[in-house]
Amino acid sequence: GGAPAPDVYSYNSALSACDRAGEWRVALSLRPRMARMGVFPDAITDNILLSTFARGARWRSALALLRVMDARVQPAGACREAVGPPVGASQAPRAPPERRRWPERRIADPVPLCTAAAACEAAGEWRACLGLVAPLLGVELGGPS
Repeated sequence: GGAPAPDVYSYNSALSACDRAGEWRVALSLRPRMARMGVFPDAITDNILLSTFARGARWRSALALLRVMDARVQPAGACREAVGPPVGASQAPRAPPERRRWPERRIADPVPLCTAAAACEAAGEWRACLGLVAPLLGVELGGPS
């Protein structure tokens, strides 16, 4: 007896309904509930949440979710970087600190970044928006002059 336990698909359906209804507060409350239930979000979960945050101009929530997504993604070459270069190989110089102002994104798919940028734009946060899309456009942002 009893109802089946919720899974990622049922949560994604609920999140999608929240997105269509503009209920970003409810959507935001569902993600921690998923974790408590042992249900792990997938890329669809994150994209629905980003869309909901964009509709609600919740740019800080969108950026926070991007940080969570970045932390979950294993960057290409991470194992190689952890071990270091082969013996005798020269190591490429790192960019100077002033060129590392915006954090490098590990997320390969541009859709979440663009959706988060839409949330920033909707909130009138053009600097945050530009910080997200500049790397996609191959534009390097400098510091204040």
